[in-house]
Amino acid sequence: MSTTTVDERVARIVAGLLPERARENPIAIDEPLMSAGLNSLGMVNLLLEIEANFNITVPTKLVAPKSFRSIYSIARLIESIAPTA
Repeated sequence: MSTTTVDERVARIVAGLLPERARENPIAIDEPLMSAGLNSLGMVNLLLEIEANFNITVPTKLVAPKSFRSIYSIARLIESIAPTA
């Protein structure tokens, strides 16, 4: 049984999308991902990775910058869609 938290799973996904940045300096849970180097194409890829990894579909109305601002905000979004994630 895995004890990995949603936050840790999201952090791994983000680190995979920003491997250079993540190696140099871990991305803080509340750090704005755009400041960490994630561009608009990266955000789309992040959305797709989140949906695939958590087996969820993010409703269109929740696909907004505030929902994907940081690792923390993404984890809370996931928990609101799939509380048992």
